[in-house]
Amino acid sequence: MLPALAFALLLLCLWVWFQVRTPRRVRWHEVEHQGMAAQVAPGLVLQHDDGSSVWASLGYSIYRSVCGGDFRRVARIRPPLGEAWGGYLRSLRHRFGYQELIELWPLDDDRLLVFAGGWVHLMELPGGRQRRTHRLRWYGRGKGRGLMTFGLAGAADGSVYFAEYVTEPGDRSTGIWRSRDSGERWELAFEFEPGQVRHIHTVHADGDGSLWIGTGDRDEQCFVGRSGDGGSSFEWIGQGSQVNRACVFVGFDDVVLWPTDADFEQNHVVRWQRGTGEVTVDSELPDVTYYATRADGERALLGLAQGVAQAWVAYKDGSAEAWLDWPVSAVPPRRGPSPGVRLARGDSQTGEHLHLNPLRTTAHEAAIFRFARTDLPG
Repeated sequence: MLPALAFALLLLCLWVWFQVRTPRRVRWHEVEHQGMAAQVAPGLVLQHDDGSSVWASLGYSIYRSVCGGDFRRVARIRPPLGEAWGGYLRSLRHRFGYQELIELWPLDDDRLLVFAGGWVHLMELPGGRQRRTHRLRWYGRGKGRGLMTFGLAGAADGSVYFAEYVTEPGDRSTGIWRSRDSGERWELAFEFEPGQVRHIHTVHADGDGSLWIGTGDRDEQCFVGRSGDGGSSFEWIGQGSQVNRACVFVGFDDVVLWPTDADFEQNHVVRWQRGTGEVTVDSELPDVTYYATRADGERALLGLAQGVAQAWVAYKDGSAEAWLDWPVSAVPPRRGPSPGVRLARGDSQTGEHLHLNPLRTTAHEAAIFRFARTDLPG
């Protein structure tokens, strides 16, 4: 009896070790994709890119690649004991498709803000010492996922913002939170009345010092807003239609563009002219866009999702063209988020490479692909 019990316990320990374990290093591997040479780092979720350091996650482990090197594990986040701990298990992440367990914003090389398990964690490196500084109002079953990928932004004055994302129906107030002291304290900067919007998709700190937000989901809940006072009040650029349903903004010197997130209508690239305030609806897109980043002064990368996992290039004149594609199943996932191509927060205008992150494709639950910047069309 005792040997059998000991053997069963050993098997259980080995299973838990395999489920929870994350590697110390994730190496780049040479691949070819659509006729182009590339490198891939398997299993990782792309977080932030500043041209020199690329941050990523795998479960609750945090990785960094410096100057094009391999990804090395630098810390692990510890969410509160409870349902969020299911994210430690490899098999549950695969079964339910939830690879985006954390969202990360580096304050500098030694301090990170990490959103995980319904809390904001302030982490110090090396060593990974962490403190919880704020509890998210809308996180967990019956509440929400906390925030979307581009619901997190840092402004030039050092302020950090996040946008609340409610996933369940119901009348809840939803707002923008702001920290002026590197995540130590948080204040509610702006709040929609219950029922006015379902949730806030994105908050964007623009180069001119303004703050942009996009909301959804029904026509009357879709707002595109611009704030000149750090999110305390907003001028509504557009509202009341799927044209104003945005998950991400990209700012150029003379325009701000957003690709739409219209579930049941044609999606487009939409632009706002800085000089005149005119809004134009431009190129058509084949599906919704959850992710985008500025590639240079003329081009933006778009990460399309739901029925496709594609990368498009949008130009500041409103035109757009398809670039990369990863095959997805013809049958939508029964559980969890849809496929898509995730892109990094931060500044993707520098560095020799561009990083793209297909999620839930037929080949990859998550993987970071690296392409030469010179491969970008246009």
